[in-house]
Amino acid sequence: MLDCTHDADGRNTLEDFRLGATRVDKEQGLGQSYYYEKVGFRGVEEKKSLEILLKEDPLDLIKLKHFCARFPVLEQYRISMWKVLLGVVPPYQSCREFVMQQRQEQYQDLIRLVTNVLKWSPSEAPLHRTFVLMWLVETRRLCFDRHRQFEDTEVQSMETLAGTLLDMFDDSPIICYWMAKNLKSLSSELEPKYPIFIDLFWTTLEKENARLQQHLVKIGYSKVIPLEIWFRDFFAGILHQSALQRVWDKVLGGSPKVLVFVALALLLTLRMTLITRKLCHEIEASIATAITSTLRVSEDSASQVVLNAFDLGQKHGYLMTS
Repeated sequence: MLDCTHDADGRNTLEDFRLGATRVDKEQGLGQSYYYEKVGFRGVEEKKSLEILLKEDPLDLIKLKHFCARFPVLEQYRISMWKVLLGVVPPYQSCREFVMQQRQEQYQDLIRLVTNVLKWSPSEAPLHRTFVLMWLVETRRLCFDRHRQFEDTEVQSMETLAGTLLDMFDDSPIICYWMAKNLKSLSSELEPKYPIFIDLFWTTLEKENARLQQHLVKIGYSKVIPLEIWFRDFFAGILHQSALQRVWDKVLGGSPKVLVFVALALLLTLRMTLITRKLCHEIEASIATAITSTLRVSEDSASQVVLNAFDLGQKHGYLMTS
């Protein structure tokens, strides 16, 4: 059985991951955003600008999207921004309370329906799974064999998004349900663009590291790399929560191509390991190890990859300043 934590010469894959991030910075001139974040050069003017935007009535969605695309969103303002950009609440202050009351009533109705009619016990199941059932009922997709339906890729995507949002905002379940539902709708709207994103990924990878691109194509990994899944789930379950939020800020700001550059930054960081792998399943194992042992749990490692992705996007003219 392959030991996916080591290369053929005995080097540790996770150590290569850490070294790879440094090599990306040095060789491509990336990572300056990460430095600015760490030393605190960013944030003061952006905070003032965002506070002004959030006081407008009605809120200017174009300006808010522009802000999300260009600047980091401070933690205390993120849920307020996302609620508006995802259409959970309207931009008009005067009707926000009424709309949220309607959302809450509909949420409670759905909870009662899945509990009383479907005999589902929310207290005994993870809340994100209850959200999935509520979503299936509301969108009229619920099948007779609901347990088997949880194996469907679209349902799994909704489950991933719902679970991730609940991890981010565990004290706001009602808002999380509506954001998850609307985020899934956004993913479905973007789906026709994913083949274009995949083409962009491979052409840009060839420009950045032709040797790695040729190696992955040669061994057939280009046919099995899970880019569509990564894009569909907006990298939920792949990145540490704090780094993932930065990616979602960009997506909600109207820059979904950021997903392409996150995938690029991930593979470029791991390139010293991946280039030694001769079989597809070995590459899959190495990437899985990096995700489960580093990217999901290490805020610094995930943030470095994401900020490198922002710099890559800017370098290739697809993203605004991060």
